[in-house]
Amino acid sequence: MTEINLDNTVAAIAAELPGAAELFRRHDISFCCGGNLPLSEAAVKAGLAPSELLRN
Repeated sequence: MTEINLDNTVAAIAAELPGAAELFRRHDISFCCGGNLPLSEAAVKAGLAPSELLRN
């Protein structure tokens, strides 16, 4: 994965991007058991605008 977008799964992002796991923990986004969700869906479930996570 060279570019992160809202279609990437949170598991893939956590595995490849340093700091992503901590960001997901802070927002209570599961990247292990629920890691098969795309970032867009995981953000909405966490009550966040998907674009907000891309900025962090």
